[in-house]
Amino acid sequence: MTVLRTSLSHDAERSLWRPCTVPTGRLRPGSSQRRRRAPRPESPGLSVRGLAGLAARISALDRAAALRMAQTDSLALDRVMPALSRLADHNLLWIVLALGLRASGDRWASRAAWRGLGSVAAASATANILAKGLAARGRPDFEVPAARWLARQPRTSSFPSGHAASAAAFATGVALEMPGLAAPVIALATAVSASLVTGVHYPSDVLAGAAIGCAAGAMTVRWWPRRPVTPAAAIRPPRRAPASPAGDGLVLVLNTGAGTDSSKLIQ
Repeated sequence: MTVLRTSLSHDAERSLWRPCTVPTGRLRPGSSQRRRRAPRPESPGLSVRGLAGLAARISALDRAAALRMAQTDSLALDRVMPALSRLADHNLLWIVLALGLRASGDRWASRAAWRGLGSVAAASATANILAKGLAARGRPDFEVPAARWLARQPRTSSFPSGHAASAAAFATGVALEMPGLAAPVIALATAVSASLVTGVHYPSDVLAGAAIGCAAGAMTVRWWPRRPVTPAAAIRPPRRAPASPAGDGLVLVLNTGAGTDSSKLIQ
């Protein structure tokens, strides 16, 4: 029996018995290599793409609402709303209402007029100078009925609405001083704001302007506090005076402009 033996070279024999290294994901002590971590997926709510998609959806809904208002055939939208919007030009409507409150002779109505006008001044400056200077949004380009056409097309930015800011500011200022007038003045401000969506503004322009107006009206409380709900108590407690049937030596001083009278001050 003959046995065949294959002779291998020394290098070939070493290559056959060389150990094979299998990666296990672990590093040897002292190794300079670092394990790479998989990138963490971005949150859909915080990603730039998610924000851009949300802004696009809001813009589409905004444009669809404005288009629906432009295509709606209504006598109120064709006659009443444009006239109401023109009355609010240059804050004329709110100035007239403030003059009416001032002429009533009521002290609290006068305070409501001044607070309303102060709120309008702050809101108008914020919306028309600051906010419109930062935003550059074009006006709606929809076709509207001829009755809604403006004599002069506004050239300023559509966002935010200065008319809505002034309306909300005046309503907030008056309501802070005279809660009894809150319902009618808020209804009037809402009607003025709604009249702006008939071809001049998008709904988001009006909402942003109203938010600015409400904030401006609320901020007036910081530099001019509201009147107290209850009348101030007398500084000195009432004292009993000696009886004087004829009224000799008795002097009674009344301040009619001090506010609500109280029978407890005189006994």
